[in-house]
Amino acid sequence: MLTLRTLDWDVRKSESERSAALPEIHLTKPPLRDHSDIIPLPPRPTRARRRGGPKYDPGRRTVRGFAHSGIEWNNTRRNHDVKRAGRANRRALRGTAPHVGLFGMTQQRTSQPAVRIQRRSARAILIDDEEHLVLLRRTKPGMTPYWTTPGGGLEHRDESLEAAMHREIAEEMGATATGAKRVFLSSTARSGGITVQHFFVARLTSMDESTRHGPEFDDPTRGEYRAERFDMRAETLATLDLRPAPLREFVLSNRLALLAEALYAD
Repeated sequence: MLTLRTLDWDVRKSESERSAALPEIHLTKPPLRDHSDIIPLPPRPTRARRRGGPKYDPGRRTVRGFAHSGIEWNNTRRNHDVKRAGRANRRALRGTAPHVGLFGMTQQRTSQPAVRIQRRSARAILIDDEEHLVLLRRTKPGMTPYWTTPGGGLEHRDESLEAAMHREIAEEMGATATGAKRVFLSSTARSGGITVQHFFVARLTSMDESTRHGPEFDDPTRGEYRAERFDMRAETLATLDLRPAPLREFVLSNRLALLAEALYAD
């Protein structure tokens, strides 16, 4: 039992009188209680290990570097899903891996087949010093004449597309040119792939049709190849059946630009 005395302070009394006047208070220690009905608090958060990042356990979720058992924290788990999605998406861009979005959602990416180029050609939009466009008039048996630019397919001996263009204009026109610049691209779908034609604008420096050579001049079934010139600024150019059709639209829409690039560029 613990005995306490209350203090009744009075400066006029002596210390012995004040001690005698203190009443006694008796305190009894309460009996021990049963703590089985008390719900224990969850353990304090402990810092996860730093090396190698937070430790992941399926039964434990982490939040900002701390771990807590029995409580689900979704923020860090979401960040983990975002990183996993980023890695999966990079793999998907390189191939046919499934696309993984946020929160683990999966979207199957449909892989498109690769485009196969079956044939590459190089052709020349030749312009002489009088601002004339030099074309080939093609006349085939049983067909209406049409016009096209000189050029042909890329061969193994050609060092580049530009080299193929110079070789073709020498074979089909006996011509030489300078200042070639690639300005247009046209493609045609074929079974199993596409054919691509690269068009260069260039300045015609010389032409001697007597030096023309090639297999197209030895086979009569291929028809006639005849060089003709048309004023780039005249309306006659718009009446020609210039093939391919996208090239015709390109030339008519960019006459001044083609003249500038071929003849007046520094």
